[in-house]
Amino acid sequence: MEQGHNHSHDHFHGHSHSDEEVDPDSAKLLVVPLLLNLFFTVFEFGGSYISNSAAIFSDSFHDLGDTLSIFALWLLTRFSRRKANQQYTFGYKRFTLLGAIITSMTLIIGSIFAIRESIERILNPMAVSGIWVFIIAIIGIVINGASILWFWLKKKNKGMSEKVISLHLLEDMIGWVAVLITGIVLLFVPNLYIIDTIMSLLLSAFILYKAGKYIVEIFKIFLLANPSDEVDKLIHELKTIEGVEEVHDLHIFSLDGTNNIVSLHAVTHTCEMQELEIIKQKIKERLSNISVHCTIELESPSCSCKYAASPYCTE
Repeated sequence: MEQGHNHSHDHFHGHSHSDEEVDPDSAKLLVVPLLLNLFFTVFEFGGSYISNSAAIFSDSFHDLGDTLSIFALWLLTRFSRRKANQQYTFGYKRFTLLGAIITSMTLIIGSIFAIRESIERILNPMAVSGIWVFIIAIIGIVINGASILWFWLKKKNKGMSEKVISLHLLEDMIGWVAVLITGIVLLFVPNLYIIDTIMSLLLSAFILYKAGKYIVEIFKIFLLANPSDEVDKLIHELKTIEGVEEVHDLHIFSLDGTNNIVSLHAVTHTCEMQELEIIKQKIKERLSNISVHCTIELESPSCSCKYAASPYCTE
């Protein structure tokens, strides 16, 4: 190490590393929800045709998106077990974003198609079978509830992907409760077809909004956006560490929305190896709650770093 310049490149012990293997049970955990959703999606498209319900037709695209999402997660979870190599030095974690893009685009296209169908229903009302809407809604609640229960019973320490799928299934069940209410209303007021169309528009708009948010978040990750909103606060905290005089050239980005990478330059008051190691460990401890991988470059005040003028930007 040079007298005035120390480069430290370390992983945080006790946190996920980019080359570690994924829990082999994670992929197996997804098989039952995948099969249940696949069966019900096919059943739902058929049910929307039999019942003539726009609300069920809208939700069938949502469930198709869920099925694709779970399948993509299952496939990419198996794929992401591969370790980092010379081509993918951070490993394969970012490949899970491909599944998120496929799912979000499916939901967006399906929602637009369902909204168009609902508008046509407003212009040309069609009879809806209340009893079929009621029956299909009950089956939808049971299947989504079974999938959620499977997650809760089989995986005590769920990863972020499993939590997202669980939340997605919970949203589905809430949607089916809304469809169930539609079916009950149609059983008592058979000619009130407009409620089915209104429910379809509301569900489609909600799904479109959620999918749009997912796409925006994915783009932010691909564009290396900073996942933290408190960078200035982080810099201030790092500067309170004894021996750290200045922090600059700070970069934070996320591999997959969960695993973050941090690099920074820190100006220290000393060039002694032992003191530099202590400072480095303290910086790592402060970063441990937001980062799974970091690069810390320690500099002396006499070091003329061309990035020192800005805490964030390089050329």
